[in-house]
Amino acid sequence: MTVLVAPDSFNGTYTAEQIAAAVAEGVAAGGEAAVRLPVADGGEGTYAALCRGMLARPVPVEALNPWGAPAAAEIGLTADGTAIVELAQASGIALPHAGERDPVSASTYGTGMMIAAAVRHGATRILVAAGTGRADSPAGSGRTSARSWFPARTPCWMPWASTERWRRPLR
Repeated sequence: MTVLVAPDSFNGTYTAEQIAAAVAEGVAAGGEAAVRLPVADGGEGTYAALCRGMLARPVPVEALNPWGAPAAAEIGLTADGTAIVELAQASGIALPHAGERDPVSASTYGTGMMIAAAVRHGATRILVAAGTGRADSPAGSGRTSARSWFPARTPCWMPWASTERWRRPLR
């Protein structure tokens, strides 16, 4: 028998890849074969799952954390010009920060910086993984203001947008 191992991450503890490996090891110890297929629900781990599935190469980019300090971030770029951006890398509540974690002063501007960087790297389509765990509360206004750095003709898919809206460029 072959067992499909397709876990999501355990938020803040183990990645989907780590869980899949551990479960597959247990399945193998029981004498069965395992196929690992780590998945994600749009939040934590979605970037890794999409990059793996779409064969995207990681590209380091500059970004700010929700409180304006530099954040280590990367985007995934595919051969067909699709960029993958994960909101949590620049705007996540779990990012290191020495100061107060105030959601009112937090911003998603860093995510907008990542989207703008994707366009500068030649992206013609952008997928934004924007699940739970962001640090701000003003409905992404920072992301929108940073997005003004690049042309509106670049399609940018964001899960919270209606299907009609994501089929056309955001302004």
